[in-house]
Parts: sequence; structure tokens; C-alpha cells
Amino acid sequence: MKLKFCDFNDDEVAWIKAGMRQSREDNNKLTETLLLHDEPVRIAVPHKVFHLSGEQLLRLKNTAAFEDHDRQYLIVNEKEIIAVAGIVETADKKYSVKFNYGEYVTFLKDTLIKLESIENKNTYNFSIIKIPALYIMAVWLQAKNENLFMPFGTSPAEMESYKLYSEEEFFAILINLSLKNRTSLFFAGKEFNPHSE
Repeated sequence: MKLKFCDFNDDEVAWIKAGMRQSREDNNKLTETLLLHDEPVRIAVPHKVFHLSGEQLLRLKNTAAFEDHDRQYLIVNEKEIIAVAGIVETADKKYSVKFNYGEYVTFLKDTLIKLESIENKNTYNFSIIKIPALYIMAVWLQAKNENLFMPFGTSPAEMESYKLYSEEEFFAILINLSLKNRTSLFFAGKEFNPHSE
């Protein structure tokens, strides 16, 4: 399976580098994580991260619901993913950077390994969907006439992690879960991420 990622944004890369420099000055946990790896690191694999709120879930019909998004980059060496840098554009067109070096990084490693093992000649645009209200994170793979989804990390019992679902299968499960959790979805916080540290 071939994966296609977003173009690099020079401003975003500059903010990530500035954040890494600041972490060295502060000697925080990111610095400790980077020091555990002797090899030089680089910024790679820019991709979109879409957020689906509880209210949007209740109106879910197709991928047009996936509108609100941030961007992420991976911080890698020659062997593995070291950390994830999430980019959020602020109202004044500046960027905020959040580094993640916990379970979420492990989940992404496992997901990319699984995708690499799938035999498929198509090329897919790689994005991530986060649905905090249902405790679901998934890779969204977009081809010209096809949408595929692979949940990763911890998923509800109705959905198998690291299994590839068609759009029809994935949406059927989401709609079923949305109906079961209809009341609580109205109160779900969009920013809550059960997998963040």
C-alpha cells in the first residue's frame, strides 16, 4: 500500500524546530526522549488530523462531516518514530505546537507497520480521524473512488483496532455507536483525547 502525505509547511516546520530548541533549554521530557536515541532526528510525514465532535456524529452521513482539522508531523530517526508534533493554527494565524511521546506514538508506529504489510497497488492520502466522544482514533485512507479506515489504539468493543474497514462498514459502526450514546454525545468535549498524556 502506497501512502501519500501533505506538503511540508515551512512555517510549521520552523515552529516545531523552535519547540525542540526550547525543550532542550527547559530540559523537559521531550529532551529526555530525544537523548535516548543517539541518531539524528528529522521532521517527517506531515498529515491532517480531523476532529469529529459529538454533535457532528449525530448528523453523520459521509466524509463531508470531516471538516475541522489540524496538522501533525512525525519526529523520526532512521529506525523509528520518536515523537509526534501537533500543529494548531491560532486565531492570529500563528502556530501552537504540542509534542506527544507517549502511547499515541506507539499506536502510530503499529498502524504504519500494519499498513505497510497490506498488499494494495493503490495510492492513498493519509489522514487521521479523532472522535473523542466515542474513544476512537482511526487512519483515513483516501483514494480517487475509495475511502478506507483503520482504527488504532484502544477502540470500543464494536470496532477492531488495526483492522481495515470500508467506508460503509466504518460509518455503520459509528452511526450505531452514536445512537447508543446519543445523550452523552451532546456533552462530549471536543478537545478531550483519552490517549494523550
